[in-house]
Amino acid sequence: MNESLKLTSLLLFLPLLFVGCVSDVEDDTPPPEPRATTEQGEYIPPDSPGSADAYRRMGVALKQNPEGNVISLDFRGMEIEDTSLGTLTSFGGVQSIKIDSPKVTDMGIRTVTSQVMTLKELDLRGISLTNSGMKKIGMCNRLEVLRLSGKTTTCTVDDGGLIEIAELTRMRALSLDNLWVSEVGLQNLSKMQDLQELTLAKTLAGDEALAVLQQFPNLKKLRVSQDQISDVGLEHLVQISTLEDLDISEDSQITDAGMEHVGKLTNLKKLNLWRVPLTDAGVEHLAGLENLEWLNLDNTQLSDNGMVHLEGMTKLKFLHLGSTTITDAGLKHLAGLKHLEDLKVTDIAATQARVDELKVS
Repeated sequence: MNESLKLTSLLLFLPLLFVGCVSDVEDDTPPPEPRATTEQGEYIPPDSPGSADAYRRMGVALKQNPEGNVISLDFRGMEIEDTSLGTLTSFGGVQSIKIDSPKVTDMGIRTVTSQVMTLKELDLRGISLTNSGMKKIGMCNRLEVLRLSGKTTTCTVDDGGLIEIAELTRMRALSLDNLWVSEVGLQNLSKMQDLQELTLAKTLAGDEALAVLQQFPNLKKLRVSQDQISDVGLEHLVQISTLEDLDISEDSQITDAGMEHVGKLTNLKKLNLWRVPLTDAGVEHLAGLENLEWLNLDNTQLSDNGMVHLEGMTKLKFLHLGSTTITDAGLKHLAGLKHLEDLKVTDIAATQARVDELKVS
């Protein structure tokens, strides 16, 4: 047999030798690195090398998961533009993006939504967004948190924009403060059955809007401050027994009669009544809210006579009585509130000595 044939036969036979043999030497090969995945088990590719450091140098606040993937990008406080968002493909698993630059427009949001498929949270309060941009946001079918605001007037989203996000069924928190939205737009969001938080301060929301909110069976937090809410609208809230946090501050049409409805929301833990024209009679309706931990009665017409109605709120940790007519005589009713940690008494007739006594007790 020639040498060439011998070598060929040996090469063919070698794999068979190793297949049948068990090595006595331990395998020092490290196990494969764990791969990042989404909650659905989908593989998240590793971020481009150096991309996180590059964004940090730009001033972007970011967070990473244990595998090193960037999961949160916070651009707030930076005057970025649409073109600044063109390299997000460097990251494979971003879940949260926060931007407040008015120089970011619908075009920038189009760039974001086309590059990042894993988004769960978008905080866009302060950008220049229109209903057209909302259409792109409506394509982020994993979105759970969306925060918008028209406070700077650069965001012009209205009821028509809410139609564009109607299919985002995973939504848990939605902020729409200072926008031109009303019950007309809200009624299109009925598929958001997991919605727990909704803010509608300084919008077109009125009593009719509160009636629509009954379509959210898991709503826990609601802000409808500085709106056209009256006692009639508050009656609709009684049907939302899940409410734990209610802000109706600066709703000037609310009276003592409306507090009868609020007093039925016995799961409330936080209640903001700042600058609501209440008297002692209104506060009396709240006496049964024994789960309250936070209560703001600043700038109401509460007097010493109404303080007795707070005695049963033994879980209170925060209480604001500023700009009322409370005196030392009224403060004595707080002696039994053993969990009270923060008592605000600015611009009232009580003495500092009486306030100090409460803090000691």
